[in-house]
Amino acid sequence: MKPLHFLPPLFFLTISLQGAEQSILPFSAEELKAARTRLDKRQATIELLYALFTGKPHEAQLKKLEQIDPDADAAAYARGFAQYRKKEKSAALLALEETIRRNPHFDLAHNLIGLIYTEAEEYGRASDAFQRAYAAAPFEPSYSYNLAQSLYKLGRYDEALAIIERALNAKYNSHDFFYLAALIQRDRRNYPAALAAFENSRQFGQASPAFLKAYLQTAYLAGDTRLSLKLSQELATSADPDIQRLIGRIRLQHGEFARAMPHLRLVAYQKNASLEDKKAYLFCLHKQNIATAQALRKLSGLPAERKELEDYLRSLRGPASPGFRDPLLLPPR
Repeated sequence: MKPLHFLPPLFFLTISLQGAEQSILPFSAEELKAARTRLDKRQATIELLYALFTGKPHEAQLKKLEQIDPDADAAAYARGFAQYRKKEKSAALLALEETIRRNPHFDLAHNLIGLIYTEAEEYGRASDAFQRAYAAAPFEPSYSYNLAQSLYKLGRYDEALAIIERALNAKYNSHDFFYLAALIQRDRRNYPAALAAFENSRQFGQASPAFLKAYLQTAYLAGDTRLSLKLSQELATSADPDIQRLIGRIRLQHGEFARAMPHLRLVAYQKNASLEDKKAYLFCLHKQNIATAQALRKLSGLPAERKELEDYLRSLRGPASPGFRDPLLLPPR
């Protein structure tokens, strides 16, 4: 069989089929025009989507595309995207539904519908939309992640982990997928698997405040003393009161009252500090034999709260105790 030949100047293709040569006639003017239109439409679509995703004005690109094809799916998508940016989400959904009517496999439209429903905490609808985007483009990482995230929100952990596993097989060094897997395993109370996923996520570059807080919380829940103290040291200067509270509790758990005190004080004097936050700080002062009267005055709000804090301090003092003996320094007789 002879090889295929392509002769651009003549638009002429010669092939040999089972030893017999056949000739294909040159393209007609109508076919050339249709091909040119398809190429122009593709170029206009690319320019429009680029303008949308880079936040640049897109009106000229939209007009150009509609001149080529008034019913272009990307044109309807552009209107939906613009409405979404304006926070007009109902109008955005209508435009996106029109996009899908024109092209049921337009993955960008399905994904944006999923994002809108996610923001409304309609995770069932979001999951359906993300599933359609994922089916249209299964190797797009953002669709895999969004689908897994929505399944996680619905408590469908096995399905979410299956999506994550496939995504990691395609691109192993994705910290977002490891992070999501860690949250799922944490919620399942599979702390060893959760901590391993947290560490993988961190190794691949995840370092957001929310991630570090979740990592520390999980280490604390897992009872991993070494990791809890290590992360506490790294996050000691964080301005997040939740992290400060947790570091203080970890230090208290290990009897490090002096090291716990600055963290607990920062939380206790917050405007929205809870009664438990204030009790934790007073407990820390008490364990170091530091006077609590001044702190009690500053921390107390309503009379009922002051009374509860006073009662709490009295319960800490309690009856006298002989205490415990150190078996090395002061062995029992």
